[in-house]
Amino acid sequence: MSSGTTSFINTNKLSSFQLLRFKKIVTIARIELSLKKHDLSVIFYSDKKIRELNKLYRKKDKVTDVLSFFYSGEGEVFISLPQAKRQAKDNQVSLLNELIKLLIHGLVHIAGYDHETEKDYLAMQVIENKIYVAYQTNH
Repeated sequence: MSSGTTSFINTNKLSSFQLLRFKKIVTIARIELSLKKHDLSVIFYSDKKIRELNKLYRKKDKVTDVLSFFYSGEGEVFISLPQAKRQAKDNQVSLLNELIKLLIHGLVHIAGYDHETEKDYLAMQVIENKIYVAYQTNH
């Protein structure tokens, strides 16, 4: 199997600077999470679309910030841009930082991490922080 590809979809509301940062995150995550050979898609969705996915696949009829799916060597990360904007405002961080956090979180889920228990949550936090620190030191 060759190196996987990365696609960014529905990016018309994002800047080229933001997209460059996301590409850097994916590159780092591919190494840290052993996802080098997998095809990955990062899709930016509306609240309506992500709510539909959340209801269909998780049986939760509400907006969420990020959803991840992995099947047959392909991973997809769906991010609600409107929800990310609200969370950035609520958390008093830039939209870019919130999107980076959500992208990392989604990629870590693709690698098989979960946060159903406190132990799993802490393990997920460790790997998310490792990717974020690697990103901060390499950009």
